[in-house]
Amino acid sequence: MTDPLAARRRGFAEELGAAAHLPAPLVEAFARVSREHFLGPGPWLVWGEGQQGPQTTPDADPARVYVNSSIAIDAERQLFNGLPSFLGMSIAALALEPGHHVLHIGPGLGYYTAVMGELVRPDGSAVLYRRLRVLLELDRPGHHAWIYHAWRSRPARSH
Repeated sequence: MTDPLAARRRGFAEELGAAAHLPAPLVEAFARVSREHFLGPGPWLVWGEGQQGPQTTPDADPARVYVNSSIAIDAERQLFNGLPSFLGMSIAALALEPGHHVLHIGPGLGYYTAVMGELVRPDGSAVLYRRLRVLLELDRPGHHAWIYHAWRSRPARSH
């Protein structure tokens, strides 16, 4: 029996690949990473191309996150995770291959870091660096073991 969410994730990856002209290994990476594991529980606030503003999904079905839309990771702060087609093209430009090492500065919750990590495995690494403690507090289970988290607090100011 086929997992319907895995099938939807595969369809999403193939749609991204066609729309953004992504290389096959990157399409495969998008197909392997579960986007919903990097988000809070639904319903989600999504903002796609052509929309005048963010819209809330009608329910918490994880299949709803497999669209070419940015999804709020902190709606109150208007903090979104990025448009998959745009970031897919950006990742493709890096020409990552197995064994490479990549540092992702300002990774949000790490979804795109996980996608890059799929490209560099098994011998490479994907490291993410965050400055905002709120993003660490929003961190979700499901992050892959080969993603190294780095967080650095601001130095104390002396007065």
